[in-house]
Amino acid sequence: MRCSVWLMSGTCATFLLALSSGCNPMSAAMSGGRMLFNVAGEGSKLKVFLDNQEGKQNPLKKAWKGPKGTRFKVDDPVGTSPVFRYAIKDPEKFGRINTVMLAIHQEFKGDFSHLAEFVVHGRDSKAESQMKPDTDYDLGKLQENFKILDHRGDPVEKVKLAPGLKYRLVLTVVADRSETHIVDFETK
Repeated sequence: MRCSVWLMSGTCATFLLALSSGCNPMSAAMSGGRMLFNVAGEGSKLKVFLDNQEGKQNPLKKAWKGPKGTRFKVDDPVGTSPVFRYAIKDPEKFGRINTVMLAIHQEFKGDFSHLAEFVVHGRDSKAESQMKPDTDYDLGKLQENFKILDHRGDPVEKVKLAPGLKYRLVLTVVADRSETHIVDFETK
C-alpha cells in the first residue's frame, strides 16, 4: 500500500514538474497516466525464488518502462549452488505445461554472456521429468530425472557458480501460454 501511494505521489510530482517546465498539459497528463498504467500492470505470472528470496522488480523502473520492460532482481547474494523454486500466480492461464527449462548466464563485460554457464531441463519430455511449481530444487543436488549442461553443452552433475559474480537466470515455461522470466542475482 505504501509503495503504491508513494508511486502515485511520484507520478503526480512528474505531472506537476512537466507542467511547471512548460510542457503541454495534455502531454504531461498522458505521461503521468502511462506511468500509473505501468504500475498497475501485473506483467509476469511467474515468481522465481533463489535461496528463498523472491526476484522483484524496481517499482520506479516499472512505472517508467512498464511491467515487461524491467528485469527482476534478487537483492541479497545467494549461494554458489542455490535452491531454486518457481511459482505460478494463475496456473489456469498457462494451460498444459510441456517444458520447464532454466539457463544461468554469467556477467561478461558489463552485460551477460550469450552462452549459458548452465542449462537445466528435464531428462526427457515426460510431465514427471519437468520442474514443478512450488517445489524446491537444490541446484547442487538435483534428482536424476534432470539434465544439467555446462557452457560447452557437456553434462555436469551440479550447478556450481563462481563466488562474488553477477548472474542472470532465465526461466522458460513452455505451455499453452508460455512465458520467460529473467532474474538478475549475485553470488556470495
